[in-house]
Amino acid sequence: MAKKKKKAPKKSLKKTPSSPVSIKTVIIAGIIVAAAVALGMLTSLLRTKQLEKSSIVSSVNPQSITIINKETNKQYTMEVKPASGQILSKSPAAGQRKISPADMKKYFKNVSSKESIPHIHAQEAKYLYDSGKAVFIDTRSLSSYRQGHIKGALAIPYHTTAENAEKYKNVLKNKVLITYCSGAGCHISDKVAYKLFDIGYKKVAIFFGGWPEWNQYKYPVTLGEKK
Repeated sequence: MAKKKKKAPKKSLKKTPSSPVSIKTVIIAGIIVAAAVALGMLTSLLRTKQLEKSSIVSSVNPQSITIINKETNKQYTMEVKPASGQILSKSPAAGQRKISPADMKKYFKNVSSKESIPHIHAQEAKYLYDSGKAVFIDTRSLSSYRQGHIKGALAIPYHTTAENAEKYKNVLKNKVLITYCSGAGCHISDKVAYKLFDIGYKKVAIFFGGWPEWNQYKYPVTLGEKK
């Protein structure tokens, strides 16, 4: 009888563990990321430089800055708002916050010197207006006054302070006199307040925000008066 051939033993297959990501691969990936960031920064810088070359400031004045684009020949004008001590909110509701009567008592007292004449803002001005114990004095030109002014205000331009103080003495007596003009940058209201103090009026205040701030909060005004 023929001998049976023995089957060869099966070889066991060993699983080889997955090889970890090499350091070289990590370095290459890092270089690619860094290159992408650098390229983005370079692109942004080139765009900025291009914009700087394509635009020039053609004129500047207290109200605006005009810029002309050289490539398109288009003109752009940006409004300039002067910095000042006042903070004007875009929302009229900001001018409606309640004022404490206790805080307002000081404005009904005599001031001791011109230097101590207080500068007030819209909220204080409106409180005094509603009290009925204040007279507002518009120190702008008569033409500006006739175009529009705080309702009930008297027109007393700087150069007419003395004669108008005499003319309106019965109206001004025992009242808090609040001078105002065209807001930030306008100091005529200060000058009229100082002059009124020299004449003998000691209850004086300066409405710093003036006509623009009063209008912003839509407080009572008189427009288009003809005199």
